[in-house]
Amino acid sequence: MDSDIVLTVDDGLVADAASFFSAGVHLLDLLDDLAENASVRWSVAELRRASAVSGLVADGDYREAGVAAALSAVRGLATIREGRGLPQDWTPEALTHAKDLVRSSGVNAKIETRDNVVWLDATLRTNIEEIAPWVREYFGMVRGQLTGVNVTRGNRASVKPHGGGRVVHVGFPSNIAQKFADG
Repeated sequence: MDSDIVLTVDDGLVADAASFFSAGVHLLDLLDDLAENASVRWSVAELRRASAVSGLVADGDYREAGVAAALSAVRGLATIREGRGLPQDWTPEALTHAKDLVRSSGVNAKIETRDNVVWLDATLRTNIEEIAPWVREYFGMVRGQLTGVNVTRGNRASVKPHGGGRVVHVGFPSNIAQKFADG
């Protein structure tokens, strides 16, 4: 497999276009939230019809962050499917995107990376719906190094705090998006 992550919708069936495109959008949202940098660019590396199969590859300057996000997505979904709760590296936003992905993916869907395959089935649906996320949405200030900006999919930036720790994803209003993008 040349792709960093592969989404299959309606495996073995004629794919429902609405499920395929909706699941794809939710997968990109999940990957964006899990990436350490908001500037990861995803390209379609493979696309097959009948059962809708799309392989994505992270490319550009932030490829490593994309590959890590793909692994986190698949391993996290496996953790949830196995009934072990919310993965430690997931945010409430990641959980919301994962729920949307699972809800929209159709009846025979799977997501895979390297040798890891997770079926987006009834077991996962049940386990993911039982997880109630904590919410950490607040207005404030973060001091740190700006590591990435994404204005094409959601007006957000990644900031590495000066004091260390996990990268913080921050959102900002559309009226300052261009200023943010320009630095």
